[in-house]
Amino acid sequence: MEKKKILAGILTCMISLTTISSQIKANDIPYNQLQINTQDLKTVYNTLFDKGLTKQDASIVSKEESKSIPVALTRLDNDKIAYTVDGKPFYPIAVETGWWDTRIDNNGYKGAQKDVGDDFKKITDEEWNRYFSDMSSMGFNTVQLMIHWRDWEPENDKFDFTFLNHVTDLADKNGLKTEFIVFFHSQTNYIPLSMDKFWGYDLDNQTINGKKYSLSMQWGEGLTSSQDFRDHLNKTGVHGGKENFLEYWHPVVFKEMEEALTKLAENFKNSDKVIGYQIGNEEGFNYYTNNGNDDNPYYKELEKLWLQENPNGNINEFRADTINNLWKHFSNTIHKVDPYKPTTTNTQGGEMEKSGIQYGSRSNDGMTIGVYENVDMIGSMFYGGASSIYTNLDNHYVKKANNNIQKYAKSFPILFPTEISATMNDGSVAKQISAQTIARGGQGFGLYCYGELYNNFEPNETKFPQPVLGTIKTLVKTVKDVEDLVYAGVPVNKDNTSNVAMEIISNTSNNQGNATLSLLEKDKGNYLGVLHFWGNANSNNNDGNANKKRTIEVGLTAKESGNYNIKLHKTNGNVEEKNINISKENEKQTFTLETTGLDVTYIEVRK
Repeated sequence: MEKKKILAGILTCMISLTTISSQIKANDIPYNQLQINTQDLKTVYNTLFDKGLTKQDASIVSKEESKSIPVALTRLDNDKIAYTVDGKPFYPIAVETGWWDTRIDNNGYKGAQKDVGDDFKKITDEEWNRYFSDMSSMGFNTVQLMIHWRDWEPENDKFDFTFLNHVTDLADKNGLKTEFIVFFHSQTNYIPLSMDKFWGYDLDNQTINGKKYSLSMQWGEGLTSSQDFRDHLNKTGVHGGKENFLEYWHPVVFKEMEEALTKLAENFKNSDKVIGYQIGNEEGFNYYTNNGNDDNPYYKELEKLWLQENPNGNINEFRADTINNLWKHFSNTIHKVDPYKPTTTNTQGGEMEKSGIQYGSRSNDGMTIGVYENVDMIGSMFYGGASSIYTNLDNHYVKKANNNIQKYAKSFPILFPTEISATMNDGSVAKQISAQTIARGGQGFGLYCYGELYNNFEPNETKFPQPVLGTIKTLVKTVKDVEDLVYAGVPVNKDNTSNVAMEIISNTSNNQGNATLSLLEKDKGNYLGVLHFWGNANSNNNDGNANKKRTIEVGLTAKESGNYNIKLHKTNGNVEEKNINISKENEKQTFTLETTGLDVTYIEVRK
């Protein structure tokens, strides 16, 4: 009798769900026959939309406290937040692994309709050591390791950290710290078929008229199970970006994700080998399918609950609130266990930044610029349209802070992009975007990805390097040469500097990209100028206009008289040295440098 009452309530609730995608007719999915647990969904809703839900930032400790904490964000004397590992300064210069190289077996991918192997490659220690030692030899000190939920929970409620413990040990032995890039979803192309069988997709299955409905997955275009997504690919031969996304707000999925993140954080809480967590990789709403309109009844009921409390709201606001609150909650989940290691995330294709979307506008995956306020670090992606992404981030995070660009360096969310293209436009994106990150007092940067630095990585491994590999090695070496200034430097200008200020006096090629000179201050005697051409971020080395030589005249003003040593560290590998004398207070002296619109010059100034 009680079951009949519950079922009647479910059916009544389901009949009331009327938000149907315009691409699917209402009768294509038998909503009135699908059973959902509305009571438990209401509990999830109350958790996510609790007015008291606030972001729990990673703890910031003093330099003295950091000596007893494996990995911490530490407040330096100049108020900057920076990494320490075992109490020592650490500036992450990272390279990301990819699914397509170090995680796929020797078959490699063979096209959209083909399998790429039975499972993830069982990489031998010899191979891992070769990859990690190679990364280290390039100058990187951190590997951003792509992992999937099943790597530590291969079966539901059966946790096994053997693989993750071992691979982080191997990375550490090769001089690399690890930041986890966690996947909760999978794609349908270039991924082993076994990923379709991930247990998370089958936490709540119902079959009606012979068709499977996996309620723990997001749906769209009549695709309601991982097999449907695979069959669609096999039938059309077109991937179209369709991916297997979890229904994060499904009560069981929600609970399981909480537990998985808790266990992951518990396992590495006392480890100095893991420096942080990217919670999800391009997660959110699967905007490739149905324009992001999820047809799963749990989504529709969640939307209904939200509209009851926000009768004047719209679907875009609901989607943004849902994703932002989910990631806020998951970040808090990690910090309940480990309050020190920071969290980050990224968005599908860097979509919102490239499109110029600001807070109050939404991208198709339901995210806004403000998503980063729900984690500790800005971990944006930088590919096409890279020249505009920082403009969009600044419009929100800098203008919001009364034009104080030091906000990135001194308060959350701090700046650590995890996916700057290493190969796009022959490395010019990597050079220009890393420079913009450093100029804003960023606490690290990561390049994507290791395998793409080689031709046909999987069959040939590291035998055939791409020409851009030399560019990346030189870039990393250039940054490491001034690492102490990058690590501790905070942005200053002529109005707030303790001593030194710099400016561009003249640029012989002023019409070929925007020359920018930013200044970081470590302390009163140590400065770093970052001279770059952000307008050429998407230009390649064959672009004669962007790559033309330029002569830049720089003015240096100092409040204190004395001798100043200047070293010009260029991303083409050259280093030049100059000495100037400031004979009286606030005197200006000038010097010139030669560069191109694709290169960055790091100007080291020491009194």
